[in-house]
Amino acid sequence: MQQPTRKSEILDQIRATHQLLEALLADLDAARMTQPGVNGEWSVKDMLAHIAWWERHRVRSLRSGSDDSYVEGVDLGVDADTDRVNAEVFAAYHDRSLADVRAEFDAAHSEALATIEAMSDDELALDDVYEAIAWDTFRHYPEHTAMLTAWLEAKTHGVG
Repeated sequence: MQQPTRKSEILDQIRATHQLLEALLADLDAARMTQPGVNGEWSVKDMLAHIAWWERHRVRSLRSGSDDSYVEGVDLGVDADTDRVNAEVFAAYHDRSLADVRAEFDAAHSEALATIEAMSDDELALDDVYEAIAWDTFRHYPEHTAMLTAWLEAKTHGVG
């Protein structure tokens, strides 16, 4: 039996953690997806736009070799503050339709998987590359899955 590669480990973790998020999303109708409160004023739709933006950012940085990539109206410069970037992403995507954001979320995820699939095992063996991918995918999704779970549980129990 062949030993798993770093690439297969990364892809397996991305798929597993993304699947948990998708399972929660499957039960939500459009009204729930656009209701604020999941994370402050963010709706599920806003959260999906946020996740998609960070995935797109990671894809561009992997392709360019630079973390200063420009993505969808937000300039991630050298001194970028994550909270500022997240606020800019929220502002840039907030008025988009749910269908548009959901399509972007799905496309960004597919592009991330395809980009990682195309990378060499040597590239993915680098710890900094692994960590960068992790923070924008399989460590990122659970953070938002937990937020969504807590929000849904609060809604079920009449809180919020």
